[in-house]
Amino acid sequence: MKINLTRLLTPKEQIARWRENIPDLFNGSYRRNYDKAMSGKSLRAAVTAKCLDCMCWQQAEVKNCDVITCPLYPYKPYSARQRSRGGVDTKQMEQKQCPAGI
Repeated sequence: MKINLTRLLTPKEQIARWRENIPDLFNGSYRRNYDKAMSGKSLRAAVTAKCLDCMCWQQAEVKNCDVITCPLYPYKPYSARQRSRGGVDTKQMEQKQCPAGI
């Protein structure tokens, strides 16, 4: 595999390419949310955009996410507020403990 090092994408071009791959669902709301996040105007939009990206742009998957080791887990969107304000609910953590050694 040969990599063309003479033409690297600028950050602006990388962002534009990434944005093109965001599904155009819900009248473009995912792209608008991404734009808001990338503008630096909303931390909530940034968390939502990253969670959707991680779960292949599926709201149901974000809602059911059980990756408690993710730093964004306590702030994940589309879920009932079962977690404490300071972080992950300890009862929930006990239920989702990984096997020893992982």
